Amino acid sequence: MKRALAGSTARLVLLGLVLLAAPGALKAAAATPAAGTDVKVDYDPHADFTRFKTWSWRKGTPAPNPAADQRLREDIETRLAARGLKRVDQGGDLEVVYHAAGENRIGVEKLGYKEPDFETEAKRVTYVRVGTVLMDMIEASSGRVVWRGQAQGIANPAYKDVVSKIDAAVDKLFEQFPVAKR
Repeated sequence: MKRALAGSTARLVLLGLVLLAAPGALKAAAATPAAGTDVKVDYDPHADFTRFKTWSWRKGTPAPNPAADQRLREDIETRLAARGLKRVDQGGDLEVVYHAAGENRIGVEKLGYKEPDFETEAKRVTYVRVGTVLMDMIEASSGRVVWRGQAQGIANPAYKDVVSKIDAAVDKLFEQFPVAKR
């Protein structure tokens, strides 16, 4: 698939990635919007997206957190409807699938001071939750992927932020969708 958008990497916090973790299993890594989630979008520049009128879900890999997984699905449905695509149970022009995964990693946080007689800055080691969401849109008639969006980043576990972070992440993915809102 040819990269159609130059510089399509964007920075944002994707608490939607919390849905990749078991509830309460995350450590907060950062609370700022630039906390390090990468969003990338590729699409087939030769695909005529205006001819796609309907879509249906294809089985993917749901997130372990059912409530956040449901929110992600609802957000995707809302963004597709806003672009004039109607969801059907089967036989849509497009099949939409996402795969969610998460893993614990070791993170390093600078503490902002140096220890006496040490050359390096003091740091604290923490465990963080890193998650990935990959979403494909597949042309049903040919079976080829015509659009792919992926997001990977450090998740913040504060539940009050879950909805807004999922919304922001899905918005960022769909900013680069070839069909504008209607």
